[in-house]
Amino acid sequence: MMADTVLIYAITFRTIHRRREQPWFDVRFHVSARRDIDARLVLGVAIFGVGWGLGGLCPGPGIVSAFSGSASAMTFVVAMLAGMYAHHRIAARR
Repeated sequence: MMADTVLIYAITFRTIHRRREQPWFDVRFHVSARRDIDARLVLGVAIFGVGWGLGGLCPGPGIVSAFSGSASAMTFVVAMLAGMYAHHRIAARR
């Protein structure tokens, strides 16, 4: 499933990027030029994967499930938002 998703995204991104000079809701496309793999990236991916595995949800379906009233989904979303806030605060210090 992941390989299919990456393939579809790659084709769609290239097609849209060639046909449009700018995205609908921004002034330009933002594509990272970085290609290195550093400790911060590996740690972030590991934390994301552990959270996803323990919670059994990824962010999109987690938010949708939280609106159903599921306690575990609401806990997942609160923990995700807390992690995003913590990252924002730590990154702002740098």
